[in-house]
Amino acid sequence: MSASLLDAFALRVIDASRPASPSTASIEFAVGPQAVLVRLPMAMLPFDSFLGTFARQHQNFAGGSGNTLALPECNATFVGLLCRFLCECQRSSAQRFNEYQVTFESFYDAFTSGGAASHEAASRQYVQERRLAAQSGEASESDPGLDRDDWSGVSEDGDQAFAGVVPFDEFESVDSVFHSLIRKHREDAKQICTRQPELLAGYNGALMRHLDVCAAMGVSRVQLILGSGYLEFPPEGFESAGSDAHENPLPLERHASRWIARLSDGPSVAHELRVKLVGATFPGEPEGSRYPACLMEESAEDNELTLFPRLVPGFTLWGRMSAEMHCTGWVRLCEGAADRSDKLEARLFCLSNVPRRRRLAPLLESAFLALGDQTLWAQLNFHGCDDLTFAIARGVVERQSKLKPFLATKKVAQAEADKGQNQAAVERLLKQWPGKDAVQALAVWWMAATLCDGHAYTEPELYAAIENLCAMQADFAVIRKEMVRRGFLTPPEIVANTDRTTTTYYRVSMVSMRAALQGEWRTKGIF
Repeated sequence: MSASLLDAFALRVIDASRPASPSTASIEFAVGPQAVLVRLPMAMLPFDSFLGTFARQHQNFAGGSGNTLALPECNATFVGLLCRFLCECQRSSAQRFNEYQVTFESFYDAFTSGGAASHEAASRQYVQERRLAAQSGEASESDPGLDRDDWSGVSEDGDQAFAGVVPFDEFESVDSVFHSLIRKHREDAKQICTRQPELLAGYNGALMRHLDVCAAMGVSRVQLILGSGYLEFPPEGFESAGSDAHENPLPLERHASRWIARLSDGPSVAHELRVKLVGATFPGEPEGSRYPACLMEESAEDNELTLFPRLVPGFTLWGRMSAEMHCTGWVRLCEGAADRSDKLEARLFCLSNVPRRRRLAPLLESAFLALGDQTLWAQLNFHGCDDLTFAIARGVVERQSKLKPFLATKKVAQAEADKGQNQAAVERLLKQWPGKDAVQALAVWWMAATLCDGHAYTEPELYAAIENLCAMQADFAVIRKEMVRRGFLTPPEIVANTDRTTTTYYRVSMVSMRAALQGEWRTKGIF
């Protein structure tokens, strides 16, 4: 090995300064005995890798990057693949905004099975059939437990319930019939729907339409967890399209309501969104009524109705930079699915704002593995590109270690795989927490290897990264404590924020992460 290469390798260890360089500058290497030319933007070179250190040394002595650097003793194939990896596979990074909004779809779209059009048609047909049966004197036999007047088309105060003839008025009158039934039979609505399953769609649809019309999401609470504090969405920031939800969409997408909030002390990074679930109430009843309404769903196994007392429709978090004279476009950050349960709030981690290492595309990984274990690991150790080393090591853990039986395979949609080479066609997710200590160590290292060194991670950021790697319901606290206990994360650092809250930060311990690759695992043949 030449003296210049040895000097550059030593400089990699002691160099602690990061000189600024133009983002457009590039550097060219002549690699191997055949002097294969490889060009790479300077901004793509990892700072503490061999190539990055060698390029800075050349700049220090030559005063620029215009000359070709000769690396005659390096493996040309590996360096070419390494440059491809650095160019094609990018790290994920966070985005800072000073204005955020959360948009909600309508309850009707979120919880009406089979689509709105099919539900409306089925509801009209069902009400018409019940009405004809009532007029012919068959209602009491068709609907045990219901009075004939329930389907007669006449409300309790004698008003005609079926007054409209145009489609929307007709649908409105159909809803009014279900509302009347709900108010009259609210104590035993479940029993009625159990005896008459065809009534279930109309009951749920009328209730969801009622929640949209009365802007039920307005009584919710929306809170954003930021990198250095919290952001409460104020009540005056809530806007509802009400009954015109489908006719009054945002430029972004169809929505029934939205909540907007703006930071007063500058832009910040969103880490987690929390939305309070809404308790459904019957039309005309205040929230917290002694007769709370419930979304009901029939189980396919035992034909029993399941009650869901609290709901939240699907929602999306957006961010943008806003100023007096100029606003950027809204950027989609994360999406939460509609939820129905007895829990109080829905939590959504913002994975797109979590810094993560580069990931290997399958074809590129195969090209690296084709070099052979001895050549590959020698080159990885020499070049010191942690992103590539950890990506290769994670693949080995997935295929060859005792963690393999605990991983599930998930296929990525082709559209997602085509977005970039950093998207793998197949992902492996942890489906079960291992019982043995040694396999648990593999699991937490495999997760921690996706985290970037130098970044201080908050707990929501850690939980987002962990959740993204699990096919099970992850116990975030257990996994986080295991990472700290085994030294892959530094002990927590608690910092006081300006709003009198605190934030806990964790950092990746590169010493422990690298030691795991070079120590016992290497002697056992894992690497």
